Amino acid sequence: MNFRRRQSEAPEINLIPFIDVLLVVLIFLMLTTTYSRYSELQITLPTANADKLAERPDEILVSVAADGRYAINRVPLDGRSIELLTAALTRAAGPAQATPNASPVVIVSADALAAHQSVVNVMDAARRANLPTDRVYINVQRYGNMSAATVPVALCEALEEGRVKPGATLLMPAFGAGLTFCAHLVRWGERCTPLGESPVMLPDPDRSALEIVRGLMAAKGVRRV
Repeated sequence: MNFRRRQSEAPEINLIPFIDVLLVVLIFLMLTTTYSRYSELQITLPTANADKLAERPDEILVSVAADGRYAINRVPLDGRSIELLTAALTRAAGPAQATPNASPVVIVSADALAAHQSVVNVMDAARRANLPTDRVYINVQRYGNMSAATVPVALCEALEEGRVKPGATLLMPAFGAGLTFCAHLVRWGERCTPLGESPVMLPDPDRSALEIVRGLMAAKGVRRV
C-alpha cells in the first residue's frame, strides 16, 4: 500500500479582527478624552546692543608653537627673543597703545607642548609694550614651576598686592607635571583682607629641594637613573 503524508497547511494570521478592535478603542479615546490648554510662557529674549559691541577693544592673537616659535595675528616671527616680540606687539597695537581704555587685549594661544617660559615671554613682552596685563598674575619667574602649588601661592600674593577685588571672577588653571590639568572659575567674596596675621615663620632651609629628594631616594633604596 502506498501511504502519502498529508501536506501541512501554512498557518495564517488574520489581523482584521485586531485592527477592528484598535479602531474601536481609538474612537472611544477620541470621544472621551478632555484636552486642557496651558497658558504660554512669557519669555523675554535677549536683544543685541550694537553700542556695547563697538566698545569692545581690539584683540592681538599671539600663537606659541610647541618648539617656541611665535606668530602674531597668524603672521610668523623670524625670531624668538623678547625684544623682537615686544617690537611686533607694539606694531600690532598701533595708535591705540597710548590710550589705556582702548588698548587691545592680548590673547595667548599656546600649544599643549609649549614650554612655560615661552608663554611667560609673551606676558613680559606685552608688559614692555605697555599693553594691559593687569588681569594676569604670574610668579613663575620667582619660583619656577611648582605644579598645582602655584595656585595658592599666586592667589595669596595677588591678595597681598591688592590685585583681587571684591566680587572678582578668578580663573585658576593648574598643571600636574604635564600629566593632569584642571581649572577653577571662582567668584570671589567681599572680603579681600586676612582675618589676622601670625608671627610664625618657616625656618630657612639648610638643603635644596634636589638634595632632599636625593636623600629620600637613598633612604628608600631607589637607584638614580
